[in-house]
Amino acid sequence: MKLNRTERWMLSNQLQILSIIDPEQRDSYEQALIIVENGYENLYSNCAQHILADEETITYEEGKHIVDIFSMFWAIYRSLEKIEDKTEINVNNLRFHGFDHNLETKYMNFAKFFITKYEGGRYKEISPGIDHFGDQSHALEVYERMLDVWNNCNDKNKLTKDELIQLGIATIHPNNR
Repeated sequence: MKLNRTERWMLSNQLQILSIIDPEQRDSYEQALIIVENGYENLYSNCAQHILADEETITYEEGKHIVDIFSMFWAIYRSLEKIEDKTEINVNNLRFHGFDHNLETKYMNFAKFFITKYEGGRYKEISPGIDHFGDQSHALEVYERMLDVWNNCNDKNKLTKDELIQLGIATIHPNNR
C-alpha cells in the first residue's frame, strides 16, 4: 500500500481525533499515528487489518450479479407459494443455500450482510436463517446456470410449473443429468 504525504496527513488528523473520542482504543490509534506519520509502509497493513484487501472486495458488477441471484430466488419463492401442484418440482434444489465459506467467502459475506442487515434486511424470504450460509459448494456455478434459465422465462416474477422444473434441472451439473 502506498500513501502520499497528503493522504498520510489526512489519516494523521483522523487518528488523532479517534484517539480522543475512543479512549479504550487510544494505544492502537497512537501506534497507527506513528506508522502513518513516519511513512512506515511495511506496517500500513497492520493499521488496516480490519479493512479487506482490494482483491477481496465486491465490485459493482459482482454485487449487481449477486442481487440478480437474490431476485431470482425471490421470484422462485413467490412462485412456489402460488403453485398448488408441486409434483415433479424439486423444491429443495430451488432454495437459496448460500455460498461456500472456503471458496466463495466474499460472496458469502456480501449475501449475509445484504439479507440480514442492508436496509434492515432484504430478501429475507429466501434464507430462513443465517445457518444456511456456507452450506453449498461452488454455489455460484449453480446459481449462474439457474440465472441462464430464469433470464429466458416469459415472466420472471410469475414462474410456471414447467419453468420451475427447468430451474431445478439447472441446479444439476450438466455431466450428471
